[in-house]
Parts: sequence; C-alpha cells; structure tokens
Amino acid sequence: MIKGCQKKVIQIKGPKSEIFEEAYFILRDTEEEPDECDIVREAERLLEACREKEKPRRRLRFSTDEIIFFLAGIFLSCLFWGLLRLFM
Repeated sequence: MIKGCQKKVIQIKGPKSEIFEEAYFILRDTEEEPDECDIVREAERLLEACREKEKPRRRLRFSTDEIIFFLAGIFLSCLFWGLLRLFM
C-alpha cells in the first residue's frame, strides 16, 4: 500500500477512434498548472505520433542498382544498334 502519493490523471474519452475507447495521461508534478489547451494539444501530438508509426513505410519503386543496370542496358542496346547500322 502506498501512502502520500498523489498523481494528477487526465482521462480522455475518444468516440471517434476505432482503436481507443479512452486514454489516460498522468501529469508530471510541477508547480505550474498546465492549461487545458496545452494538455489536449500534447495528447493529440502523442496520438498522431503513434499513428505515424503504424503507417507502412513506402519502399522506393526502384533501387539505385536497378536504375544503373537499366540505363546500362539501354546504352549497350543503342551502341549495338549503332554499330550494326554502321557496318551494314
């Protein structure tokens, strides 16, 4: 049993979310009382950071090696075609 411990807890219910029903935030012990707007802004920032982590990262469509080999193939094809036209 803990005696003499007091934490300030903020409960936010979010009916718009498909994942969260409610979230609890425990405030730090400071002399300044945070403003309600600051608390809501910080909660939104944390939730947005969680959403960013959940998004799959897009892979580059082509790697640099694939692009180099593609351009080398085009160059060699043009060279072969030019030499063929030159000697025929």
